Amino acid sequence: MAEDPTWIDILWFVPWWQRGGDGWFDLIYPAFNLAEATCWMVCAGFVLYRWWRSGRSRWLEPGYAAALVTFGVTDLLESQSISGWLVAAKIGNALLLWWLRRRTLALFPGARLL
Repeated sequence: MAEDPTWIDILWFVPWWQRGGDGWFDLIYPAFNLAEATCWMVCAGFVLYRWWRSGRSRWLEPGYAAALVTFGVTDLLESQSISGWLVAAKIGNALLLWWLRRRTLALFPGARLL
């Protein structure tokens, strides 16, 4: 007989939502996450193009692009299931993106896109 999951298991490892239902949410939510992941990947491409064109930073813009790609990957994972570790990873990545964006915008005064 399997053990009942502990609160740590429920908080971190047991999926809070998993794809596979028949309702409208199970159709819309994964599609939204896939579209969102695509947007993050395109934004990462724009950042890398800007870095390649201007070369104003050695590591900042490639790091920013990598964080955008990582955020897109978490959206791909989220399109299948949501669990505590994924939410924590997304929060950490969002905070990293916020910090990197502030640092990147300091290199490009007047530019507010991406």
